[in-house]
Amino acid sequence: MKRRGFTLVEILGIAAIIAIIVYLVVVGYNGVYRSWAVRNTIAAMKNVHVALEKFRLENGYLPIKNPPGKLEFAASSEEYKALAHDLVQTVHPYARNFDGTVKVFDDFGSKSDKNNIRPIYYAFPYEDTGTFALYSYGKDGAAGGHDDIIYLPAGLSGKKLPPGFYLVDLNSSGVIQGSGDDIEPLAK
Repeated sequence: MKRRGFTLVEILGIAAIIAIIVYLVVVGYNGVYRSWAVRNTIAAMKNVHVALEKFRLENGYLPIKNPPGKLEFAASSEEYKALAHDLVQTVHPYARNFDGTVKVFDDFGSKSDKNNIRPIYYAFPYEDTGTFALYSYGKDGAAGGHDDIIYLPAGLSGKKLPPGFYLVDLNSSGVIQGSGDDIEPLAK
């Protein structure tokens, strides 16, 4: 007798193989997306550093933001208008002028909805550095979770960190939690 069609075991076996392939593709995509978003956030932070250094050279001081907060500037005076312009130009597409307020954001959230963008934070002065730090709360958008990105242009002597980018655990004030063993260098 000739057999027609597939048995239930054969169909289930093929379905299992397809499910495994889909799982591997989704896991691989998430890793690529995270890596891509981290690289884009680092590039945005480097460009913010350029704009802040230009502001410092032209005005003799860095913008003061104490306590640390979202990197956003109202263009209320001439020097802040120039900074806002530089941020929009150099950090594009991660900086936008929303009705007179320039907001700078990372690559993990929305880029068009001003209420749902994921900000880059600016802290000046940052701990004992005498300069600023830029940071993002990473993929989950919350402090901690070892996915926070911090840029220390002057390093951090208390934790023996040279200047660069690090994957860390931050608290809600942007302070690095843990020791040097918990800190992963990303780029210089």
